[in-house]
This record gives sequence, C-alpha cells and structure tokens, in this order.
Amino acid sequence: NGRYFRSLYTPVFRANALIAALEKSPVDEEYKLAIEAEARFYRAVAYFSAVRIWGDLPLRMEEVSVENSSAKPRAPYYDVYAQIVEDLEFAEANMRTPAQVEAISTGIVRPNKFAATAYLSSVYVTIGSLLASPDDNFWDPSKEGRKPDFSAIGVETAEEAYSKALSYAEALLPESPTRDADCQYRLLTKFGDLFEYDDSFARDGYTSW
Repeated sequence: NGRYFRSLYTPVFRANALIAALEKSPVDEEYKLAIEAEARFYRAVAYFSAVRIWGDLPLRMEEVSVENSSAKPRAPYYDVYAQIVEDLEFAEANMRTPAQVEAISTGIVRPNKFAATAYLSSVYVTIGSLLASPDDNFWDPSKEGRKPDFSAIGVETAEEAYSKALSYAEALLPESPTRDADCQYRLLTKFGDLFEYDDSFARDGYTSW
C-alpha cells in the first residue's frame, strides 16, 4: 500500500509544480489555461483514487519546496472530495475538446474536457453512496468532524448527489439537450462490444466508450 500511496502523489506533486510554473510562463494565456486545466484533471484523478482507499489524506495544493516539505496532517475526506470537484469543474470548463487534443497530439491518448465530465459523474455517485449509507462506512459518527459534510459543493443528501451524477452523465449522451456539440461519444448497447473494435463508430462520427 505504501508504494501505491506514493505513486498517487507523484501526479499530484507534478501537477502542483506545473501549475506554479505557469505563473511565470511566457506562453499565451489561453494555452496556459488549457494546460492548467489538464494538470488539475490529473490531480483530481489521483486524489479520487486515493480518497476512496484511505479516506482522510494530506491535501497538497502547492509545489513542494524546502520551505514546505514537512509532512502535512490529513484533511477530512469530504474536504478532499470538495477539492476533487473543484479541480474537475475547472478542467471541464477549460480543457481542450477532442478535436483540439487530436490537432496538437495526433495519435497520442490524452484526456479532453469530456473526461472531466465523466469523472464528475463518477465522483458524485461515490459521494451519494457515502451519504446513503452513513452507518456502513469508515467514519465514527460519535467523533467530531467525522460525519460526511459535502455542503462546500452544495450537496446535503444522497439524492442531491445522485441527481448531479445523472446530470453529468446525461450531458455526454447523444439525445441529451445539454450535450456539448463537440462531444462525440455514445454508449454501446452491449457490454461485450467494449472489447471489440467496430469502425462503423468512426464512420458515424462517434467515439465508443
């Protein structure tokens, strides 16, 4: 577990260093915004993996330096989730579209803004499950600050979390009125088809997922 724990903080530290370096970068603001969004996406994914395993975590949001290299106390798990949501919302708003990603990284697998949308749905499903089963989780409700408090992201009940999860998931579907015009994904009707390549998806202008 120790090795995996450290491996999840590697993208966190790298994202923090990159975000800090962008402040002095000479590149144009639009480019910097897209890069910061991508870095925050990776940071959110790492924290999302970690918080589901360990709960409370050291919440590192700054570049590690000599001055701040000492160990940090663990932040409450719900504060970690709030930071994950904040990063993913920023990523969704500012990451590149699939076409923009392909234009600068042809043939290289790289996340786009709709990956952030999908992760937001998954995060809210997880939050909903925490709120739906308060007596069947890792916290001790008798201790101060251990009950789930997701008010920072506007969620008080499991139903509210699941509603947000559904909203983000539906935004990726072709028939959704909130679907972004740049989103070219659709769900497969058969689970087994996930493991087979069908070029008709490409001919129809869709990417399967």
